[in-house]
Amino acid sequence: MTVYRLSQRMFRLLFRLYFRWEVLGTEHLTRIGGGLLVCNHTSFLDPPLAGTPWPRPIHYLAREDLFDIPLLAWWMRACQTIPTRRGPGSLYSLRQVVHTIKAGGIVLAFPEGTRSPTGALQDPRGGVGWIIKMTGAPVYPCYIRGAFEAWPRRAWFPRPRKIRVIYGPPVRLPGDLEPQALSRRALALVDGLGRSVA
Repeated sequence: MTVYRLSQRMFRLLFRLYFRWEVLGTEHLTRIGGGLLVCNHTSFLDPPLAGTPWPRPIHYLAREDLFDIPLLAWWMRACQTIPTRRGPGSLYSLRQVVHTIKAGGIVLAFPEGTRSPTGALQDPRGGVGWIIKMTGAPVYPCYIRGAFEAWPRRAWFPRPRKIRVIYGPPVRLPGDLEPQALSRRALALVDGLGRSVA
């Protein structure tokens, strides 16, 4: 069993026992083809919450400085995590993401770019829009409810709160829009998904 699959099983067990994890919309998760999974971002829990239900391994994004921690770096690489750079190096990270999607992979990205301090959606950044524009790949919206209550930004340890993960059908956004507009459209899909399920 690979490190990825073992981690996936451990997360599933933890989420079910500790957070009473509920997942809706898994019929929208594909086994083939590239795409961009976009999600609201309120907690450190979000990446495994959004990625664990997928029937195939997906790719994650993480700040490059986290790869300076040897054991964490080994685990993240084993779980198909792409290091992201800021500033001049950001173009290299973007190319890696685009290549991964064009090769048939699913990449998880957060339009907001960083965790929300309040749990509410923040204004999107342009990175997700650039990815959509450069790949033309379908966008898979995902909304996570309860992660902020379980592990908000300033908390040291997660609390046992119910968490629900909702997936919507893939959507192809018009490629003639500007990146920032595409990011807004992607986040609007996430927001609409959250509003549709109480």
